[in-house]
Amino acid sequence: RRSSDLECAMIQIPIRGEWAWQEESGKRQILQGATVFGPRSRALRVSVQGSAVIAGIVIRPCGWGSIDTRPAAHVADRIERLTVDWVSGPQESLANSIDSAEIVALLQRQVRRRVADLGASASTKAATFEALVRSESNTLVTEAAANVGMNLGTFDRFVRRHFGHGPKMVLRRSRFLDMAGVLHGVAPSGIDA
Repeated sequence: RRSSDLECAMIQIPIRGEWAWQEESGKRQILQGATVFGPRSRALRVSVQGSAVIAGIVIRPCGWGSIDTRPAAHVADRIERLTVDWVSGPQESLANSIDSAEIVALLQRQVRRRVADLGASASTKAATFEALVRSESNTLVTEAAANVGMNLGTFDRFVRRHFGHGPKMVLRRSRFLDMAGVLHGVAPSGIDA
């Protein structure tokens, strides 16, 4: 339906330029090395000085547990340095590479290595909720919980673990994006305001 990365975490690796982000307190933090941008409920202020090149990947909620052992809620609305070695030296290789296919291949190898190290598979229940959020954003939380076979309390904890925020917020944001798409004339057919 639409491409939304708000519920997704992202791994970002600055290659060129001085990247920084501003915390809510106003303090400016320099981004160095691989960082995880958690799922967001609000915009994060990121800036760059100089020539700007960054490589990264988006982690869908159903795959979060395959990449990180912490619940996504622990990094929601935050940017943190990764404690795992995502680039293990290849940051220099990335900086010297001008071929985007080479950069993609390098990141794929790193992700596959991390997934193999953790040994966790993608969550089919999170994928079910993710598909529901993208196709039926008017679904009630109780219906969504029943759809994945969980009671409300378990469902709330489950969604926070994979999406970073509670199910109410995830569905509300999806409805907002549907409405914005209709207002701007970019919504897929079948979505009404």
